[in-house]
Amino acid sequence: MKEGYYAIVKHRLVLKLTTVMIVVAFLYIPIGTYFPLMVRNHFEKGVIEAGIVEVVFAIGLIVGASLLGVLGDRFDKIKTMVAGMMLMGVALFISGLLLPSTFYVFVVMSFLIGLAGPLFSAPFYAFIQTEIEPHLLGRVFSFVTSLSLLATPIGFGLAGLFTELTNVATLFAVAGVLIVLNAALAMKIK
Repeated sequence: MKEGYYAIVKHRLVLKLTTVMIVVAFLYIPIGTYFPLMVRNHFEKGVIEAGIVEVVFAIGLIVGASLLGVLGDRFDKIKTMVAGMMLMGVALFISGLLLPSTFYVFVVMSFLIGLAGPLFSAPFYAFIQTEIEPHLLGRVFSFVTSLSLLATPIGFGLAGLFTELTNVATLFAVAGVLIVLNAALAMKIK
């Protein structure tokens, strides 16, 4: 794993994009577990509606991955990542601002959040494959995955604390703003 770290640090563009991805992972990963809480507490709906949101989110993930499969390498990887982050951030932000009576708009936003996931993550891993020497790819992927996994419990802990201090809708809105800001930073990476 040490060799993976050095390979990333040596390649400044990969280092910057990895940092962006870890920040997005920190913000994005906890959101999926807060869908049921958003449905119950904010929209005052039940188990069936929570299930609908989860299924629609998963369909968004599948559609996003399929879209990437169809489009292939037609678009710049970094621009695709930024577009995915922007879409996700805007959908999260809108979700956090929705009135309790607009549950079905949240269902659409959940689809867009799911759709955006593969749009920013898959191009990142494809970019790494084009920039890092093949014999180091396993070590680099291991290091990046470890960082993402490290971001997960920290993100869950802070998201839980945040929702206790405010509410789950505010968590969605703030995560959306931070992801959009992160995407804006990623646009400037060269």
